Amino acid sequence: MKCLCVCNGGHVRSVTLARLLNKRGYECLVAGVDKDYSPETLLMLFNWADKIFFQKDSYSKLLERINSKGLASEFFGTGYESKADFRYDVGPDDWKKPQEDSLMMLMRDMIREFPPEMINDQFNSRFANSQSLSGESMGEVVYANDHG
Repeated sequence: MKCLCVCNGGHVRSVTLARLLNKRGYECLVAGVDKDYSPETLLMLFNWADKIFFQKDSYSKLLERINSKGLASEFFGTGYESKADFRYDVGPDDWKKPQEDSLMMLMRDMIREFPPEMINDQFNSRFANSQSLSGESMGEVVYANDHG
């Protein structure tokens, strides 16, 4: 499975997740939704990936960026929305460096609980029937740590 791990800058949360998934045999690339990545590059990566693991704050930033640049027609309808997956969202980036022990432990536990090959329907069903990893729920956003 080809996985794209996406956070704001493409340097911390996405790098940590990609490293952990690579160790489990998944082919992974990372990206950030901030201005360092052009819309064309993001579209190419979205098309390449079988699954796109977004951090929820990054997905919100992506939508803002797409709308502010008038690029909605280029992104929506390309099928990437069906690839979007938020199961490894850890909340805002309070770590500032990739592969910090606490971030790695948190993501490792999430991967063990909800492996990438679990399809979204199975994930959503299991997730709805279990408690969040931290018990903190913010509407549809469930953070797996207490950062935020």
